[in-house]
This record gives sequence, structure tokens and C-alpha cells, in this order.
Amino acid sequence: MDNMAQGSACALVIWDNSLRPSHHDLWPRWVSSESDLRVPSRPQRGVLGTFVHVELDEQARKTHQFDDFIETVRVFVHSRPLRGSPFRRSTAIFRRMAEAEARVHRTTVDHLHLHELGTLDTLIDVVGSVAGLEHLGVERVFASPFPMGTGVFRSAHGVLPVPSPATSALFTMADAPIVQAPGNPVRTGEMVTPTVAGIITTLAEFRQPTMAMQAHGYGLGSRDPKEYPNVLGLWVGEILEGSTTGGLSLLETNLDDSTGEVLGYVHERLFELGARDVWFTPIQMKKNRPATMLCAIVDELMRNRPSTWSCVKRPRLA
Repeated sequence: MDNMAQGSACALVIWDNSLRPSHHDLWPRWVSSESDLRVPSRPQRGVLGTFVHVELDEQARKTHQFDDFIETVRVFVHSRPLRGSPFRRSTAIFRRMAEAEARVHRTTVDHLHLHELGTLDTLIDVVGSVAGLEHLGVERVFASPFPMGTGVFRSAHGVLPVPSPATSALFTMADAPIVQAPGNPVRTGEMVTPTVAGIITTLAEFRQPTMAMQAHGYGLGSRDPKEYPNVLGLWVGEILEGSTTGGLSLLETNLDDSTGEVLGYVHERLFELGARDVWFTPIQMKKNRPATMLCAIVDELMRNRPSTWSCVKRPRLA
């Protein structure tokens, strides 16, 4: 294996410096020497970060069925100084990834062959990230929107679009926010792997609370594109009291051609999507024609979702 997922590298950035003497206890028996596990710090596009390199033998490269793989995870985690939460978190991540793959292949998890997701490579990525967060004492994870990426890449299934079908399924399952790649390049390649998408969509909340920062670090990817630094940042801190509710916004739009049936459906659907409150106000528009103003109070995540609405006012409420 050439490199680990950025999520694992990022989680290890600070952990590596503070717990270096014992970090080999967290890796499987196939990683047996310093030459097999290297965690160097190096700059990439002006950003100093940590790149994780693990060399696995042929046995570790074999893929598994889902149930067999979860048993491997259980044995691996419980044979290391990891208990309880790391196993539960790791298993939840793998199950979400398997469910995404099952959706893509229109099958069930029980009949799914995991391919790249069922290797010890992926196990180390996931368990390493979870273990790093545990050692750092991280209780909650918050994430920014995912970069979409463009182009194609090669996998065990052949040439696939970016983002991959499994990654797209993970985005959809988590209702995760996405943004265009930095600079909107024509071909970025794969910017978010299914492994990283599985880790973040399982563990993270997609909002940014006010925090008192205590430490930060960067995990490096194997590619070094010219357009942007291929890094994943990790900031560790304490949430300031009163900041966990996030900001609320008022969305308003004028409707002059909607029936009562349509408005009733919109009212119901907005609440299903997470709106805090929804109401209608009778108004007059051009030539004094009666119309309706649709108003909704939403949080930051819902406000930033892609939409076909024309929102003419968006004042901050909190």
C-alpha cells in the first residue's frame, strides 16, 4: 500500500508527535517494523503536514465479505489497547460504507464483496483515524462541505467518474453539503475517496460551531496537484458555551402562481427537510394581483443546500 487515506493521516498529525512510542500497538501484525510504517512530516504547496505510509504483505491485500471483514475489525481492535468506542465507531463506519456499496450494486450487505473497501488497507485507514481521535480526546467532529472533484479514475470496477458512485451514495445518505473544487479546474481527479467519505459522514456534523482552538495539524494526500495543496486540516478545541445551536436564517420568496395544494405540500416538505418554522403571508404583487410570500426559518446546513428557490432576503437571526 502506497499511502493511507487523508482522514487517517490527519487524525495522526498531532497524535504522532505526542504518542510516538506506542503508535505501533495500533497497527495489525502485518506491520511489524519501522520500515513498514512511516509517518514523516513534509511540506506540500507551502503546507507542512504528515504523510502516512504503510507497507502491507500479500495476505493483507486480500479482500473480504462484509461479515468476515467486521470480524477482522473486531479481532484487530480488541487485540490492541482499544476498547468500546473505537470498535463501535469503526464498525459504524464500515457498515455505512458497505450500505453505500450495496446501494450502488443493487444488492444487500450480506451478499456484498467489498473489493478495495474490504482490505487491511481500509481497516488501517479507518481504525487509525478513529484511534487518533480517541487519543486526542475528541468527543464531537464537525466538518466543512466536501469538494466535488471532476474527471475520472481507475478502480477495481474499471474507469469511474469523480466522485465515485460509492462516494456519491455516501454523500446522499448523509445529506452532506458539497462545493466545487478550488479554482473550478476541469479535471481534479478523485478528491474524496469512499473511505474518507465514510469516516466523515459517520462521525461528523456538517456545521461550524464557535470554538476555542487548542491545536491543529494537516494530513497529506499522495497526489501533489499544482492548483491547490492536497491536504486535510484537523483543528482541535473546545466548543464555546452557547455556540452549539448554530446560526439561523430567514428565507423568503414571493410566489404568484401556486395553488393551495402546492403550498400545502411545500409547507409539509420543508418541515421534513429540517426547517424550524414555515409560514405564508398574503401579499400584493404587480398590478395589485394577490400572491403569497413563503417564509422559512432554517439552520446553516439547510440554508446552504443547493436549491432552485430565488431567495430575496436572508437576514441573520442568531
